[in-house]
Amino acid sequence: MFTTTTAQGYVDQNNPVKIVGDPVFYEPLSAAIDKSSKLDPTSFVKAADTIVGEMHADGTLTDLSKKWYDGLDLSKQQ
Repeated sequence: MFTTTTAQGYVDQNNPVKIVGDPVFYEPLSAAIDKSSKLDPTSFVKAADTIVGEMHADGTLTDLSKKWYDGLDLSKQQ
């Protein structure tokens, strides 16, 4: 199963595939943090959470998604 953006990229490369209908499911993505690192990730996690939260709140994530994914807002859970 391809994500919509991956499938569209495949189609855009002139491969013999046609996208029909809506996706069967959506896959929320996230960032991973190495908990086994010798460095304490707590401050990084807090800062990243704050920054992403602010970007959601002010519409930055929506704007970036629409810019790079042909008008699709992938920043909101479907």
